[in-house]
Order: sequence, then structure tokens, then C-alpha cells
Amino acid sequence: MFELKDNSKQHFVIDLVLWVLFAGILIGDLYLYATYSDVSSPLKVLFVIFSTFLLLSVAIFTKKGRIAYAFVLEANIELRKVVWPAKDELVQVTLMVSATIGFISLILWGIDSAFSALISYIAA
Repeated sequence: MFELKDNSKQHFVIDLVLWVLFAGILIGDLYLYATYSDVSSPLKVLFVIFSTFLLLSVAIFTKKGRIAYAFVLEANIELRKVVWPAKDELVQVTLMVSATIGFISLILWGIDSAFSALISYIAA
């Protein structure tokens, strides 16, 4: 797997320059996207994909970008450890939750109706 070198000792000026470059590319992309509104949709999609790739490429070299990239990798590892429920269990739990919500909704509706009737009786 591709690993990035540690850049925790990267100078803040380099980080600032990269973020300014990121902002410049983003503003330029938005300007070009708005200016060339008559261009066909497939070309716009390709432009957005290329721009996103370019922005991610710049952002990955910043300190915060590396932290975000490490977070995504760790989240992916944790997601692989999840034991997903079987279909039968999923249906059973969904029905139980739906029934519980329905029952509590009926109770709250009854309490609300009782209070509304009581207030109408007192106010009349």
C-alpha cells in the first residue's frame, strides 16, 4: 500500500503556501465552471473530476491533509472489523424499532389529546 512520509516537521510557511495554492485552484475552478456554463455536461463532469483530483493532490501535502488521510485509512481498517447483521436479524430489529416507535407515538398522542381536552375544558 502507498504510504506517505511523515511531514510533522514541515515548516508552516510551506503549509501556508500549499493552502493558498489550494484556495487559488478552488476559486479558479469555481470561476471557470461559472464562466463556461454553456459547455456540455460530460466535459463539466471531467473538469470536476480533474479539479477534485488536483485539489486532493495539493491538500495531501499539508499537515492537516496528512492527518485527514491517516484518519480515512484508520477508519477503513475499523470498518473492516465491523460484524454486519444478517438479513433476518436486520428485518427483525427494524420491525421491533418500528413497533416501539409506533407504540410510543400512540402514547404521546394520547397524552397530548388528554392535555388538549383538559385545557379546552378549563378555558371554556
